Amino acid sequence: MLHELLAEVEAGRGQVVGIVGEPGMGKSRLLWEFRQRLTGQRVRYLEGHCLAYAQATPYLPVLELLRQQAELTEGDGPEVVVEKVRRSLRAAGMDPEASAPPLFQLLGLQEGLEPLAGLTPQAVKARTFETLGHWLFGLSQQQPLVVAVEDLHWSDPTSAELLAAWVERLAGARLMVLGTYRPGYQPPWLHKSYATQLALKPLSRPDSQRVLQSVLPTEELPDALAQTILSKAEGNPFFLEELASAVRERKPHHADFALPETVQGVLMVRIDWAAGGH
Repeated sequence: MLHELLAEVEAGRGQVVGIVGEPGMGKSRLLWEFRQRLTGQRVRYLEGHCLAYAQATPYLPVLELLRQQAELTEGDGPEVVVEKVRRSLRAAGMDPEASAPPLFQLLGLQEGLEPLAGLTPQAVKARTFETLGHWLFGLSQQQPLVVAVEDLHWSDPTSAELLAAWVERLAGARLMVLGTYRPGYQPPWLHKSYATQLALKPLSRPDSQRVLQSVLPTEELPDALAQTILSKAEGNPFFLEELASAVRERKPHHADFALPETVQGVLMVRIDWAAGGH
């Protein structure tokens, strides 16, 4: 499905795609597989992440996109950052001198901000939105572009507003906007004619058994324990793999071992074991 929609994007018909599923259902894995299959194709892929503890941090996933496209690294000094940002703007067909200040401010630079002096916060925001929009859509004119943002249910309000503004301009662009989120989150763009939502469903019992066998060979796993693992996982691939891995590491063929009831529980158990707990 994603590759079919990408073909639309390559033909100049922009698309927005929402991938919805409970934690552990494979949203991140689906993006990873999609990105791997883009290797060797003339498609640029950028990915940002929203974080539960950073919902009050404006532009968090957008900064990640900017750093990736400009190829910024942790060791880059201010002069290097300035030159890389200017190069990225030139690649998008923009004038670096006129367009760079809002991006410099986003990146925490102290120099080159004179054009923003005296502007109200609302005016700075408007100029930042405009610059980022021209930058992104300019890049998509050079080559098809995929922008993925994970965990939109944790998005800061500014990034959510900016993403919605991008989606409004997708028609006629060689740009795909991808977002992952949990059930209950309602993106504002689902009504668009170029919007698609993919709902990830639990694995079937046969598929769950195949996942379990890939981690734990059948000959090493009593049938009763296998059925318990399958029942607890309820088709959640991440929970299933973590339970199977816990069993493989512990080899609990004794009655004194209780399988955790949740994803968080099995992760805590595995962390405890790795730290030398009992």
